[in-house]
Amino acid sequence: DNFQGFIQDLSDGTELQDFTYTHVSKEIAEQCSNKLAPIYIKEPTLESDLRKNISLYELLDVKKVEDISLEDRWNESKVYSSMAAPLGVKSGGEVVYLDIHEKYHGPHGLVAGTTGSGKSEILQTYILSMATLFHPYEVSFIIIDFKGGGMANQFRSLPHLNGA
Repeated sequence: DNFQGFIQDLSDGTELQDFTYTHVSKEIAEQCSNKLAPIYIKEPTLESDLRKNISLYELLDVKKVEDISLEDRWNESKVYSSMAAPLGVKSGGEVVYLDIHEKYHGPHGLVAGTTGSGKSEILQTYILSMATLFHPYEVSFIIIDFKGGGMANQFRSLPHLNGA
């Protein structure tokens, strides 16, 4: 028995090439599987390409605290067109931004992960990035911390904090 198929470009649905193949019996498939079983393939990992740590200074492209002019940064913000804030870096060192403006990522989100995966770290980075880039009149935070206030206490003197 012959079977037919085609190779398709998933980006636009174009059929690139038709092909015909013969049916393979269960026995032959099992023999092939048994021959391939002892072959191990090294799984690729991004771990070597990703940085383990990056400072907020690096994300904000500043060398020292004196270089952070909040007044200048707040005056330069244009919340009507973008609310992008740096979160981290991806493979290759490119900065990753989250933009909660409705034209981009939008105002809703969810941070999920296992214990120790960095959920609190990403939220702390995001809050500090936003507070550094936007005036308290433009962005504010209400922090709900189910672990006893550890997260909210870190930001208690931040003018952007409206509740905890």
